[in-house]
Formats: sequence, C-alpha cells, structure tokens
Amino acid sequence: MIRRPPRSTPLYSSAASDVYKRQKQKACGLFEARLVLRGDMVPLAPQHLLSAPTAARSVVKVILSIAANLGLSVGTVDVSMAFIPSDIVHPDERIIAVLPDWIPLPWSGNFISPRDKGPRPKVSRGFLTIRPLYGGRDAPLRWFIKLSSAFRENGWKQLRSDVGVFVKRPKADRVVGVFLIHVDDILVAGIPPVIEEFQRIIAVFKTGDFEPITPNNPVTFLGCSLIGHPNDGFGLNQNEFVDGLHPIVAETIIQNLSLIHI
Repeated sequence: MIRRPPRSTPLYSSAASDVYKRQKQKACGLFEARLVLRGDMVPLAPQHLLSAPTAARSVVKVILSIAANLGLSVGTVDVSMAFIPSDIVHPDERIIAVLPDWIPLPWSGNFISPRDKGPRPKVSRGFLTIRPLYGGRDAPLRWFIKLSSAFRENGWKQLRSDVGVFVKRPKADRVVGVFLIHVDDILVAGIPPVIEEFQRIIAVFKTGDFEPITPNNPVTFLGCSLIGHPNDGFGLNQNEFVDGLHPIVAETIIQNLSLIHI
C-alpha cells in the first residue's frame, strides 16, 4: 500500500551528480552515478544547517606516531552508502526528492541516457525520504551520530578535544586502539584483537575491505598516501597529488584576467 504524503511535505530536486562519484559508462551502455539531493535548494528554516566533524591531517600524523611508538597495526576502511544506514527520519522532517527527468517514474524498465537531448516525460512523481539522502544538509551529522553511537556502546571513548577521534584503553592501561572518522573514511590503529573487534562493529554497516598499511601496500587517506616502513614506522606524502599538478602558462593566466581600471 502506498500512502500519499501530507500536502505540507516540501519538494526538493535531486540530481545524479558526478561531483561525488564520477560517471562510468558500462559496456551495456548504462551509467553509474550517485543520486544526490540538491541541498543548496533546501532553506534553513525547516531543515537546520547541521555539520558533521571532519578530520584534520595533523590528527592523522598523531595517530601514525602513536601506532609507531606502541607497535599498533594501522589500516583504513571505506563505508559504502554511508548516510543510508542512519536512523529513520522523523515524519515531520521528511521531504520529497524529485528525480531528474531522465529517470522516468513509474519505472517501466526503460532508461533514458543523461546525454540524450531528445524530449523527456514530464516529472510528476518523487520519493518520500525515509532516511537521510546524500546531499541533505543534516545527512552527514545524522550518519556521524549513528556511527559514533555504535562504537561508544562497545566501550570506545570519544575524545572531547576532537570528537572525530575514538580511543580504546582498558582502565588505566596503555592505549590499545584509536581511530579517526572522516565522513565515510576511517583510519584505525590497534593491536590485533582490537582491530578484529573494530571490524566486527563496523561490519554492521556496508563497507569495503579493511586495507592494512604496510611497506608494500600504501593507502590513501585525506588525500595523503600512508605507507609503512620496514623499521616499524610510517610515512606520509602527497606524491600522487603533486604528480597530478600541471604547470600553468603565463599567457593563459593573462588571457583569463579581466583588467580593472582604478
């Protein structure tokens, strides 16, 4: 049974954006993209602007230093569809997401290519959001609360100085585990039993494989390449970022400048 939403439920556009996930044209001719709510069209009155904490590169260096000194294993985990596992939105806070005109509803199995410039059917239906949708103003915070609650319930302590950092320390003993959350990417360091416990907790959510940082397996986190050293240390560089830089010709800069007379 499909229940009609209240007339007061706000309507907001969505888009299949390649800003967050690049479009990939498959061999069958279909496209892969991420459905994103146009959060820039959501006014602040009914839906407050709530931001989730993000990680700092300085904290990454601290965690690697702790791991090197205490002999902890280090790795990263990427959470797939991070905002979907968040708690169900209260009925008063739900919105209707209107799909792009190249995704016809009701669905009949026919797909319209985003590159097709021909006529398209009029958009007359949308989706009533039950959980936070990617691009919503409060979606990152709802996801962060869901994830952090799961670890606090299992004995991890959330730092007050940086709420994106969680520590595992049995009573007055030394630190045996620490991890850093950056939206859907997590950097974790710990002894083997703690790493196993971390993987059991995070397995509740859909994630990629745990990627250990070793001398033969560098891992990218926050735009930096993290690599293990044979001497039980860790290195951090931005070689991949630097290699992607291209020189800018002076003539090109001048051609794109607008002269302003003072």
